Amino acid sequence: MELRRSRLFLQSPLNDRLQQFILQSRQKAGMSQRELASKLGVRQTMVARIEQGNRSVDLGEFVAICRLLGENPSEVLTSLLSHDPSAADAKE
Repeated sequence: MELRRSRLFLQSPLNDRLQQFILQSRQKAGMSQRELASKLGVRQTMVARIEQGNRSVDLGEFVAICRLLGENPSEVLTSLLSHDPSAADAKE
């Protein structure tokens, strides 16, 4: 698994796909960063940092974001993992 150290967390291809999912799903929902942040009870800068890859999300945040964007967290996670070559390595 390829990991890159950011100032705040380890980045991986899986985190990169998660960031893209959040950005694309938010845009598809017609929601601004400010609107998503308001619904999450956080500042807009936090959403921007997540989408830019400068902040990771914890499991609770992931579930909340998915639900606010009208997505099923389980299905999103399955989809993200199905495109993760390191997930196959972990099974071996």
